[in-house]
Amino acid sequence: MDFRCAFRCARRGRVLAVKTGSNPNSSSLGVDVTLLLAAGVAASLLSLLGGTLVRWVVGRRREKR
Repeated sequence: MDFRCAFRCARRGRVLAVKTGSNPNSSSLGVDVTLLLAAGVAASLLSLLGGTLVRWVVGRRREKR
C-alpha cells in the first residue's frame, strides 16, 4: 500500500459535541486575560461617558450665566 493512498483513504474524524465554559482542571490564564480585556473596555467606556457628562454639565452652567 502506498503512503499517499493511506492518507487519502483514511476515514476522517468528526466533531461530536462542543462544550462551552471553563475546565476546572486547566489553567485560568485565558479567563483572566478575557476578564482583564473586558474590564479595560468597560473602564474606557466609563471614562468617555464621564468626560462627556462633565463637559455637558459645565456647558449648561456657563449658558445660564
